Amino acid sequence: MQRRGVQRRRDLVDAAIELFGAHGYANTTVAAVAEKAGVTPSALIHHFGSKENLLRAVLDEFDARSAARVAEHAGAARRDWSTPCSPTPRTPWRTRVWRRCTSSCRPSTWPGRPRCASGS
Repeated sequence: MQRRGVQRRRDLVDAAIELFGAHGYANTTVAAVAEKAGVTPSALIHHFGSKENLLRAVLDEFDARSAARVAEHAGAARRDWSTPCSPTPRTPWRTRVWRRCTSSCRPSTWPGRPRCASGS
């Protein structure tokens, strides 16, 4: 894939992360993601084939960023495993993206949906 195509895919994934996190997967259109990335909806479909494949790329990126973050901090500080883990200041956006993506796929009658959709 050419450099321009790789950058365009990154731009689309970044736009999708932002919009899925803000509005949920079900409430975000292909057109909205494309507009945010500065391309046409057909360009998004050209790169990913479908909205579902774009979501897979978003989740793959989420995994890659998480793995990079773990690798970055591995050995930087020793963890005292006798105390419970606490979230870092950088984890809330990841949690919000995951909650918004998953809660938008749940039925409105699901008890946890209001809390998850709000990101709290």
